[in-house]
Amino acid sequence: MKNQASADLDSIIREIDGYGDLVAASIVHDVSIHALKSRLRESYE
Repeated sequence: MKNQASADLDSIIREIDGYGDLVAASIVHDVSIHALKSRLRESYE
C-alpha cells in the first residue's frame, strides 16, 4: 500500500511547476501539502 501511495504522490508531483501548483494539486487530489513536500524532498535526496 505504501508503494502505491508513493507512486500516486510521484504522479501528482510530475504535474507540479511551482508553489501555486503544489497548493492546487493538494486541493484537486485531496492530498496534504505536507505529504507532497515530503515526497519532493525524498526525490531530491
